[in-house]
Amino acid sequence: MPATNNKRRDVPPLKAAFMRARRAETQFAIRLRKIASHIGDIVRGFDPESSDGLDNMRAALSQYAQLIEPWARAVAGRMIAEIAARDKQTWREVRQEPHSSR
Repeated sequence: MPATNNKRRDVPPLKAAFMRARRAETQFAIRLRKIASHIGDIVRGFDPESSDGLDNMRAALSQYAQLIEPWARAVAGRMIAEIAARDKQTWREVRQEPHSSR
């Protein structure tokens, strides 16, 4: 039988449960980095040395913040709820795990 590259098969069930919660956090971090990249694009579009550059940059950033606020709240809320649910389930599994296998 050929060897497979399936790492999940080698991970103990409890560790895998904690890893699921970590993946949710990682996905949230990826989304935050994308937002940071967009903010960088906005900032690079202005010359802070010009007479209006800094004020225009602040206005653009404020407008962007207002635009993404509902999305950001929803994404953060989903991430928190998902991690809380996964942690609750994981700790439930830990509590049921026999002491001799830890």
